[in-house]
Amino acid sequence: MQRIPEIKINFYISKNDSEDFDRDNVTQQLKLSPTSTSQPRLSPGRVHTVTYEEAVEAMGDGITVLPSAEPPYPFLIHAYWSVVLPRMQTWSLEEPLREMEALLRERVDTVCSICDLYNLRLTLIITVYADANNMPIISIPRGSVSFWSIMKTEFKFDFYLD
Repeated sequence: MQRIPEIKINFYISKNDSEDFDRDNVTQQLKLSPTSTSQPRLSPGRVHTVTYEEAVEAMGDGITVLPSAEPPYPFLIHAYWSVVLPRMQTWSLEEPLREMEALLRERVDTVCSICDLYNLRLTLIITVYADANNMPIISIPRGSVSFWSIMKTEFKFDFYLD
């Protein structure tokens, strides 16, 4: 029996640096309860690479790798505010994407103002859970591209395949 793929979407607002921002004000301005928020925090994990430069490259956005005399390198997770839609069984990315867009449609100007005020970045994290030979259609409609580009949202995909 074919398992229907599941897609989860996370709208993630984060700092570009190790500073904090007023996450309660974001909640108040957007009139939307976050699924999760966090102040900047030191991760209990470590980056195991040969050089500091490799550690920085490996970790990417939302993380600041802290200097250390030698590996493993500690790292700081940046402050964030996020709304996550529950996993949705679907054969296409379009349906969960449109659901998140509907949630944010009347809040676009406010989101842009908040990002300017606190120097924040926006990321849409799309997580797909599927069988390797039974993937959903991962196509972003033109209207969705326009919607997310207004807010300068970065897309990230995470695949969990069986």
